Amino acid sequence: MQAVYGWQDLHAEKYPELGRRLFGNCDIPDLELFPKRYPELKTIRFSAGHEVFVLHIALWLLSWLVRFKIVSSLEKLAPFLLKASFLFDGFGTSRSGFHMFLSGIGKDGLSTTKKFYIVARQGHGPNIPCMPAILLAKGLANGGITARGAQPCLDLIDLEIYLAALKDLDISVIEEK
Repeated sequence: MQAVYGWQDLHAEKYPELGRRLFGNCDIPDLELFPKRYPELKTIRFSAGHEVFVLHIALWLLSWLVRFKIVSSLEKLAPFLLKASFLFDGFGTSRSGFHMFLSGIGKDGLSTTKKFYIVARQGHGPNIPCMPAILLAKGLANGGITARGAQPCLDLIDLEIYLAALKDLDISVIEEK
């Protein structure tokens, strides 16, 4: 594990249908959970990005103010930045994406890389990260999930159930080989 700076390490990924999108470092619980769960894991990185190029570059530039300790945090600016971001809504689309790249040694002993993309259209993108919480709430309510108490939600929902919950939305899963 090494510390990284939020919204730094600017890089681009080319998505099917969506074209190039910019990304920068973000913090999520998986960065702490996965190394404990998968001790053989050597590298994990999480990034997020904005569809509108100028918004991402602006946030990247602001992140340098924090990195150089000119400001301690952008948290106090968040309400203003959110309102300002609405001015750019007309430059975006209703399409968004998610990706995951995995590399390592396969069962055959050979080096392998897999790339997965989820492409959402018609504004259905927010369902991608929200669906697990919805499925957990339904499972707890109907008794399908019996685990109780605060805990990581690993293994409480399987991939097939998650993907099935997205099937009526304009969302595609694309595996690049």
